[in-house]
Parts: sequence; structure tokens; C-alpha cells
Amino acid sequence: LRFQYKTQDLESLLSYAVKVYSMPPPKNLEESQKKSTFKTLNITAGSLILDDDSSGNWRPSLSTRFFKEDAIGITFAHYPPSYNVTQFEVRLIKRSVSEDETFIKRLYTQPPDSQGSQGSLSFTKLEDDEYLIKVEGIDPFPTQVDKCSCWYEERKNIKKCLGRCNTVSSDWIKVSIDDPGKWIPPLSTSVLKEGAIEVKIGHSPSRFNLTQFKVILKKKTSFENSAFKTIFYTEPPDSLKPAGLVSFTNLVTDEYKIVIQVIDPFLKQTGKCLCWVKGANGRHCRNSCGSDATDWIEVPANVPGKWIPTWNTRMLKEGAIEVKIGHSPSRFNLTQFKVMLMKGTSFEKSAFKTIFYTEPSDSLKPAGLVSFTNLDNDEYKIVIQVIDPFLKQVGKCLCWVRGTNGRHCKNSCGRVATDWMEMSVDVPGKWIPPLNTRVLKEGAIEVKIGHSPSRFNLTQFAVILKKRAFSENNAFQTISYTEPPDSRKPAGSVSFTNLENGEYKIVVEVIDPFLKQVGKCLCWIKGTNGRRCKNKCGVVVSDWINVSVHVPEELKAERSRNSSPSELNKGTMITTLLTVIFLVGST
Repeated sequence: LRFQYKTQDLESLLSYAVKVYSMPPPKNLEESQKKSTFKTLNITAGSLILDDDSSGNWRPSLSTRFFKEDAIGITFAHYPPSYNVTQFEVRLIKRSVSEDETFIKRLYTQPPDSQGSQGSLSFTKLEDDEYLIKVEGIDPFPTQVDKCSCWYEERKNIKKCLGRCNTVSSDWIKVSIDDPGKWIPPLSTSVLKEGAIEVKIGHSPSRFNLTQFKVILKKKTSFENSAFKTIFYTEPPDSLKPAGLVSFTNLVTDEYKIVIQVIDPFLKQTGKCLCWVKGANGRHCRNSCGSDATDWIEVPANVPGKWIPTWNTRMLKEGAIEVKIGHSPSRFNLTQFKVMLMKGTSFEKSAFKTIFYTEPSDSLKPAGLVSFTNLDNDEYKIVIQVIDPFLKQVGKCLCWVRGTNGRHCKNSCGRVATDWMEMSVDVPGKWIPPLNTRVLKEGAIEVKIGHSPSRFNLTQFAVILKKRAFSENNAFQTISYTEPPDSRKPAGSVSFTNLENGEYKIVVEVIDPFLKQVGKCLCWIKGTNGRRCKNKCGVVVSDWINVSVHVPEELKAERSRNSSPSELNKGTMITTLLTVIFLVGST
């Protein structure tokens, strides 16, 4: 038995092998068979082998190699010296003649003084066809009674010696002197001014009759390595042109690569194939072969104001949208972008979030990257605008716009927008409540909290106000908010009033609805001693908010009078007197 292992757990593998090795022989075996069933346990670097002394249990390895000179070279392992098997029968089977009968047979004898572990021979001057190699060890006891390497039971209690055994076979090997499956189509490209790439495909030799091609366009700033666009081209039967022609049009500024593949003309014919591929379960046919690819080709835009940034988006599982922005051509030097996130159910009609992105001067990446995180279930749209690099220069503009009173300059142009994308965060413990704040004139901050999805049923929130002058870490005020069960408003609202001048931050936490239920938790956390439950999760934090309260002059004067030195001394005396009274009373 041979155990091939692909695991680092060698200890368990050894224990299993020893268990098999120590198993008693089956009861129906004769005593002589019981004694000679398992004799040695060999542990090698790549396998565990349980074998006996019979050469019939050893299987030779085989490798083949196809040479350009229409020959197949065969290499096979010699038997271990203790088996005394030195002769092999090597057979070549030709598929077009017969898939079972031998086409050429050769005998190989291991030299008596050979120190090598392998033997080899070759079949040469082969024609275009498919071939299969079979190697068998020849019984070293052909004339000795009751000795054999490979017995088989012909009838009950009647065994017969085959004389040859341990057959090992190769896969079918395709030999082709002038192989159409290896032909590569000639390819040339040119970039047109109108944002297009023209591709010319050379004809195949007439004897091959390859007329169908798959032409793939890849885009450098795309997330996927798959095709950005694909054209299937068929060469006309009466074509007199030196090459076929296809074009990719309406391309935005980016870098592109052309990949061309020959389509198998035998695609729907059983047993025929242009490109056979070897696999674990035998050979299979590829739909296309003869592949070639160009280098990356830059498609430029000649007018900077009309250049549209290339972009790509993807939604991450953590409730985030990642946006990739392609670089502008170096001659345009457009490096600043306004990236806006629009929310379907946002309180405002304008952008829900905005990120201003500036491309680093030494960036070597194919695209810039920005991300919008902590998003809840909703629909979102990404809008990207190029910011005018001449914004503060008089008389210069990236995008002039005509109006009734002449032309005027737009602050941003090169606008591109995605379709609406649905964000679905299905884990209640990872849901982040939507948050919006505004400062009221009366020295108050109003906080709006978006509802959770109905399937989550999260209705309790801790709304924390932090004051920078007080402590950046500890709460200054806290309001516990519970969403009314019959609320029809788009968001819950709480307010912090009577605030003084200063900077404040809002923190909203989702309170666990399973707080008092044993074994249930909204947010489990892994720790050194196992998991534990957090009381609050789904935390969202605002930026620091500046509250500026306007104090009238009359009130300032009144406060100033109340804070005169005499008043302050009076307050100090009263405080001292109260302290003395308190100490005497305590005594």
C-alpha cells in the first residue's frame, strides 16, 4: 500500500500507517500466506510504502517527452535489484490504427553493470497522429515451475502466470510535424484619434484553414483580469485582403491590451480537437488556442476639458464601497478629483459624503483609491468630477461653459457617475446607524439617527456628547434614545441644548436588544478565554463640531459686573466660612 501525503501532519500519517501495518491477516488466508503478507515498512520522504518481496507488487514509473524531430522519448524506473527484473516490454499504440493493438514493440534489457535508476529508449520517424506508450516488466521466472511475478485466478482455485505485469501507460501524445494547434496569428494594432484601437489579424496558412478568432480587449484599471470587451471575427471565404480587421471604439483614456485566440474549427465535432490538453482525468479539448497578446497600449484624449476619468467600483462585505480612479495622461496633469457619494434615502438631495482626492506625485499604482465606509443598507451612487487645476488663475479654465452673457468657467468638469448600487449588510452586529448632525443657533446640536432595517429590529441607542475642553475620551452628556414602535419619521431625533462655545463630538452606539437574555448577544468578541458579549456595538462617530454661541453685549456687561474683585472676594469669604463650619461640625 502506498500513502501519498500532502499534509504537514506527518505524526498522524505515521500512526495510521503503523495501525495498518500491525493489522492481523484475514482469517481465510493460508498459514504460508499469513507469514509472507507484510514483511517490510519503508518510510521515504514522499510516501509510506508497505510491500512484500514479490516483484508483482512493484509498479514502474514512466515519463515521456515529445521531440520536434517527430520522436517520443520514454524514461522508466528500473526495478529494485532484489526483484531481479531487468527486462521490459515497451509498446507504442497508434490511435488511427487501433486504440488497443500494438503499433510498434520494443524490448529493453537493463545492462548488468548499470548503476542508473532509470532506463530509456525512443520511437522515431513518427507521423502526424496520437500515440500511447505502455511499459511492462517481464517475468524473471518464465521457465520455473510455481514461480511467477504476477499470478491471476483463471478459474476457482486455478491460477495462471501472465508472464508480464505491472503495466503502466502514458496519456495520448499528439505528434504533429506542422501542427495547426501551435500556429500563432500575426497581429498588429494602431490607435486612432477618435478613441479607438484598430486590430489587424494575419491569415492562417491555407492548409490549416483557421478562419475564426476571438479578439479580447483588456482594460488596465479594471478590477478583473477578464475581458473588458470581446469581438468574434470570422474571415470571409473570398477575402483578398492581406489581413482581417476589427476595431474597438468609444474608448476612454486608459491603457489597453489586445489578446487574440484561434477558435477551434472542430468545436462541435466529436473526437476532433485543435488543442488537446492533459488533465487529471485524461485529456480534454480547449475551445481556443494559438493565443497572442500585445503590450499595454495607451489611448489618449487630446482635449483636457473633455477627458473623462476612468473608474471602477466594488462593494465590500464590511459595508463599504471602494472606488478606483484612473490617472489622467501625464500631459494633462489632472491630479485632483471630487468623489461624491449619493444616498438613495439621504435627508439631503446633495452629496451624502464627499472625499477630495489628490493623486500623489510619485504614485506608481495604476489607479487612485478612495473608500466610503460604515455604510448601512441603502442604494448609493458614486459621482466623480475633475477639479480645475486653473481654479485660482485669472483667464485660465479647464472647462468653459457658454451662457447668455458669454462664457464662464466651471469649477469642476470631466464628470462621470455610476448607476445606483444596492448595499446590503445582513449581519445585525455589523450594522452602523446612519447619523446626521446640525448646529442650531440657540447653542444646541440636533442629532438624527436613521432607523435600522426592520429584520434587525434594533430600536435602542446610546447617544453620547463629548466636549473637547472637558475630555476627548469621556462622555460629557449621554441620552438614551428608544425608537417609537409606530414611528413613521425617516429618522429619530435627539438634541443637546444649552451648550457653551466649544468643540463637540457625537457618538452613537446600538444597545444590545439581548442584553438580559442568557446565551444571546448582538456583538460577540473573541478573547483569550473564549468569546464574550459587548453591551453596545454598531458605533458611529461624527467629526468635531464647532459650537459658537453669540452672547449679547448687555449680558457680557452683567457677567463682568458680577465678576468684579469685590464680588469675587465676597464669594471667597463665604466659601471659607462654609468650609470652617463644615469642619467644626465634623469634629
